[in-house]
Amino acid sequence: SQRERERERGRDIGRGRSRLHAGSPTWDSIPGLQDRILGQRQVPNLCATQIFWISHLKPFLSWRLELSPLTPDLPHPLCHIPDLPSAVCEFFASSPVATAVQLCPSEEAEQCQKEITRILQQHEEERKKWAQQVEKERELELREKLDEQRRVLDGEHEETLQVLRASHEQEKEALTQSFEEAKATLQETIDELSSQLEVFQAKMKRVEESILSRDYKKHIQDYGSPSQFWEQELESLHFVIEMKNERIHELDKRLILMETVKEKNLMLEEKITTLQQENEDLHVRGRNQMIMSRQLSEDLLLAREALEKESQLRRQLQQEKEELLYRVLGADASAAFPLASVTPTEVSFLAS
Repeated sequence: SQRERERERGRDIGRGRSRLHAGSPTWDSIPGLQDRILGQRQVPNLCATQIFWISHLKPFLSWRLELSPLTPDLPHPLCHIPDLPSAVCEFFASSPVATAVQLCPSEEAEQCQKEITRILQQHEEERKKWAQQVEKERELELREKLDEQRRVLDGEHEETLQVLRASHEQEKEALTQSFEEAKATLQETIDELSSQLEVFQAKMKRVEESILSRDYKKHIQDYGSPSQFWEQELESLHFVIEMKNERIHELDKRLILMETVKEKNLMLEEKITTLQQENEDLHVRGRNQMIMSRQLSEDLLLAREALEKESQLRRQLQQEKEELLYRVLGADASAAFPLASVTPTEVSFLAS
């Protein structure tokens, strides 16, 4: 009956509970567990294994307490759990969990599944939050490290820049000093050469003046007044200059003409080279076309020979077919293919 099944189930639960060992962690050593299971009700001196069994027996306890008005003679299920304080039994007997929870096992399982999904979602959200926080902390740490490295590199760069600036300034000062010294020596040599040139020019001027005066005096003594002589010399010089100018103009014209001819020759040479290249390309194309025409003619001859052979073979096969047809049609009545059984359509089929 149903009462006997309930009693057997209670005995099985008691046997399973008897296998729990003593010396497990106390009720107070698991924070938050007694509040979740017993609803903020303080029950001292419970071990963790007893709490585990209570949490797993909660659906059965709810179902058993729901049936307790129908089966008043059945003992309470917690009575089969050894070493369980009587306060826990009294709590489950008088707790709102025992009286108010009137859920069937399917609804309890659905509620547990919803609770599990909620806890998993909460855990996933917390994990994501922690991952984001860890990522932010890592990013901050990396930024701090990068800032530190940047500061170190900036310091090193500043030191090397100062060293390079100092060396550059020293080199600049040395080069400036050497340039000033070289400039001073060159200026001295220029001044000395300028003075020597002035002295030399003065001497040359004096010499020229003396030579011209001497020649002029001699010319006067020989030819008299120099005015007529100088006029003739000037006229001759003008004539020579005009001739030279005309010659220069002619040479300029010839030079321009030669430049134009040279440009035309260059253009013609470029055209000749392009035409030669085109001619070579045409020769190559002509050779290729000749080779292709020869190959095509050879292929045509081979195709003709093959066609002739095929036509001969076809004629031979036609003759053999006609001979076989004649033999078949000319056989006597005792042959395997009598003449009466062959129709004109079959004859045409055999002929084809």
